[in-house]
Amino acid sequence: MSAIKLLSLVVACMFGATLCLAASEPDKPITVRVASYNVEFGKSATPEQIGEMFAPYKLDIIGFDEAPDGDWTARVGKVLGMPFSFAGKISSANHKDKYKTILSRTPLEGTEEYELTGRGWNPASAVRATTKIGGVPFAFYSLHISRSGATNGHAYSLATEVLPKEKTARVIVVGDFNNNIDDAAMKTVEAAGFRSTWPDLKIDVSKKFTYNAQDPRKNLGVIDHIFYNTSAGPRSTGGGIIELEKPLSDHKPIWAEIVFPRNLEKAKGHKESGPPGRPTNKPTANTFSTPLRQEANLTRLAPLDAQSEESSVNVMSYNIFRGGRMRKQPLSQTARVIQEAKADAVGVQETRSPTGDNAEKLAKLLGWNLYVGVRHKCILTRHEIVGRLNGGIKIKLPSGQHAYIFTLHLASNPYQPYQLLSIRPKWHKHWDTPFIKTEAEAIAAATEARGREIEALLQQIRSLPDKETPVFVVGDFNEPSHLDWTEKAAMSGRHPIKVEYPTSLRMAKAGFGDAWRTVYPDEMKKPGFTWSPMYKTDDPTTHHDRIDFVYYKGKGVKVNAAKVVGENKENADIVVSPYPSDHRAVTATFALPGQPKSENLNANNSVAGDDK
Repeated sequence: MSAIKLLSLVVACMFGATLCLAASEPDKPITVRVASYNVEFGKSATPEQIGEMFAPYKLDIIGFDEAPDGDWTARVGKVLGMPFSFAGKISSANHKDKYKTILSRTPLEGTEEYELTGRGWNPASAVRATTKIGGVPFAFYSLHISRSGATNGHAYSLATEVLPKEKTARVIVVGDFNNNIDDAAMKTVEAAGFRSTWPDLKIDVSKKFTYNAQDPRKNLGVIDHIFYNTSAGPRSTGGGIIELEKPLSDHKPIWAEIVFPRNLEKAKGHKESGPPGRPTNKPTANTFSTPLRQEANLTRLAPLDAQSEESSVNVMSYNIFRGGRMRKQPLSQTARVIQEAKADAVGVQETRSPTGDNAEKLAKLLGWNLYVGVRHKCILTRHEIVGRLNGGIKIKLPSGQHAYIFTLHLASNPYQPYQLLSIRPKWHKHWDTPFIKTEAEAIAAATEARGREIEALLQQIRSLPDKETPVFVVGDFNEPSHLDWTEKAAMSGRHPIKVEYPTSLRMAKAGFGDAWRTVYPDEMKKPGFTWSPMYKTDDPTTHHDRIDFVYYKGKGVKVNAAKVVGENKENADIVVSPYPSDHRAVTATFALPGQPKSENLNANNSVAGDDK
């Protein structure tokens, strides 16, 4: 009898919960994740590569410009699990394979194409389709138009002839507008009741560009945009320009997460007291406090003062010297270095040996998960990889927390310490490197050699959707730190002069901490040299320095320890002998901030960067 009563009680509770869920459904906001990409007729990448690049963003719908005809868009969709596509028939300027297409996770209806008229190259067009997301219809446009003025171009045709006829209540327009956001043509689109996502995201587009990704010297600023109709009351809560280490087109892809009120009647006339795109402090029936994708999958979160879970992670940077075999040691000795460091995740450089790349072999020796990057870099981790990015990964720790890890191997030539000390190494690519004498020359040479690559990484990190998630950047930077080449170090004779090296300075200005210098702030007492265990201290053919780093940032992240792994106790905290590389490794242990324990976290939470 008691079992029957218990079963009845469970059924009643479940029925009550269902009623509550049904009652709250009309007010639950709808989150749409969109992207736009001019793919330059597929010249620089396969559709499969495009799909892999977009995979971490968990998109609902994508607009492509200058897309090839045929099954190109569908092939991108096959990678992303987005089976619905529509391709227009008008190729921009009548060039080959410059079609506008739409790729969607949900079925497309009402597909059509509008030819746009105006000055500049012709024909231009916008493709349109409707789809239901969260059970609600959306109209989606993907376009490619020419630069113009306020009333004489394709933007004017779009704003005055096409968009006013749209009957769907929620509208998103994306594409290559060939106009900057402050141009008169864009003001015409805004006057038609549309707003770009950039202001919501607080991105200063005057300092960025989406074209030309492959030749930044020819950049035209940000000319690719995502708009939504303001009458629906949405706001963009995430997104940005996706910065790729190796561009897949002459344009950069852009993406946005846009949150629409489900109940438009309640949204009408609502005024937010907070800044655009952010919830007010006291949500009412007319506001939405969190995006649907995050809110819907969390159940019964513990009170804020409940016990929280804190986790730690040991992050390592290791240049293994041409596949780990150049010092006549077996690859297992390289694996031993990682094991002795008790690392959880390692950014590895120089994975290629004279006989082939050893990244997969090293992963098998460790029994770890592997991400293989370009130019013979990889990341190894004992933890689950839930997202793969350009040059980095997102991992899930046992506590359920996430962290991003990126690995770098920056240019070794010209190498400023050698330039300043008039050292001419025997390596072939240094034979004609000019010598220099001043700090200004060193800064200029370092910026020219590595500035573009470090800025591309920082741009990518700035575009990550989850801003407070810990981020670690490790690598062989081939450049010392401004925290080491100080006035004090120069006065002591350790270094020839003071140099505020630009790469480490840019990392600091971007909010990253240098793990080693955080633990050991005195550069004279703990130099932490990583270059190089192959040379004696007084060898005049080189200069000992710290050029391998573990950088970190994120809300509440603290570094607890930092250690150098090397050949002997005089130069390293962790000794492995014989030592297999020409770089010492550096490792750092971090405490990550606690998070409230929840009774149920749905493993299918859709957060950009997850790869489940």
